[in-house]
Amino acid sequence: MLEHEYESDEEGKNLPSVYDPKLWRVRVKKGFERTAAMALMNKQIDFTKNLSTPKPFAIYSATHIDSIDNFIFVEAHKIDSVRDAIQGLSFCFSSKIDILQDSEMTKIYEENKGDFVRPKENQFVRIKSGLYGGDIGIVYSVKTDDAIWIKLVPRVDPSPKSKKDNKR
Repeated sequence: MLEHEYESDEEGKNLPSVYDPKLWRVRVKKGFERTAAMALMNKQIDFTKNLSTPKPFAIYSATHIDSIDNFIFVEAHKIDSVRDAIQGLSFCFSSKIDILQDSEMTKIYEENKGDFVRPKENQFVRIKSGLYGGDIGIVYSVKTDDAIWIKLVPRVDPSPKSKKDNKR
């Protein structure tokens, strides 16, 4: 088994090896990013199910990132596989395909930390997870970077009480 020089390094653990498929950036028409990624994967599924074709495309995945316009990302070993897959899709440009470097491959999937907006006092917020996930609240005070006090708006039970409960 080959040992990588960065195997002990925490940062290098997530980097792909030379045996992993490469990530190809394909230019698409603006606004068609999601459509292009879905069309590629549906095309792959159709070719896999169709017994008359010799073999499916040699792509592993197709994805788009909401924050990156005009591009989708296709995972494959060779550029020819990507070109074969996007052939016939009018919103994909086969002449505009680039390979991403190994260090860039993992960065596009990282969450953008700059999207966090610190709530201000008297602003309405929605709780994302936990016991009160989905509930709405109002910011009471912002103490520190880690502490925000929120007053939750009480939940209204959408199901009416039965008549037996009301007679008590």
